[in-house]
Amino acid sequence: MERWREDTVQSLYTLIASGMPPRNEPRGTPAALNDSVYLDIVSYLLEGNGFPSGSLDLSASELRRIRIQEKDGPKALPSFSMVQAVGCLTQFKPGVWQLSMATEPVRIREFSQPVEEDLRDSRAEPLGVREFDLQNMSYVGQDFSPAAYEGHKMQARGILIRQPPSVRIDIRSFVEVSPDCSR
Repeated sequence: MERWREDTVQSLYTLIASGMPPRNEPRGTPAALNDSVYLDIVSYLLEGNGFPSGSLDLSASELRRIRIQEKDGPKALPSFSMVQAVGCLTQFKPGVWQLSMATEPVRIREFSQPVEEDLRDSRAEPLGVREFDLQNMSYVGQDFSPAAYEGHKMQARGILIRQPPSVRIDIRSFVEVSPDCSR
């Protein structure tokens, strides 16, 4: 549970569909089974592990919206989790940047640049109340100027670091989702 909690069923599905049964073909090769079989396998795993049934059959279009959580509800992700959060880029003090009014971080499995569907979801994501110090923004690129995006709604992907009194995101991907950061 610790490996999958606070993640989406999409991540579990992708792992199964891309690597089971094991194949020697390169990534991107069509799956050995069809999508409905993989959906059945994921449904079986969820049911077998005591997750409640939904009112509808599991569908590929909904996998990104279903979170894997323990019975007593969501818990804070541990340090060094790969995460994504959405919030407003704010300069805390000269040269020190934060993601303010940010959402709770959600677990992700890779740092690839977000696809349009990810950006659309981040645009629609309501702002939150969290603040994250941002570090290693050089991963975004040498030409990236945070000042040009101050006050913009941004999607941050990186490593979550809990080191009281602050919580940081060690940036790996930082993308504007809206020039406006109003609630």
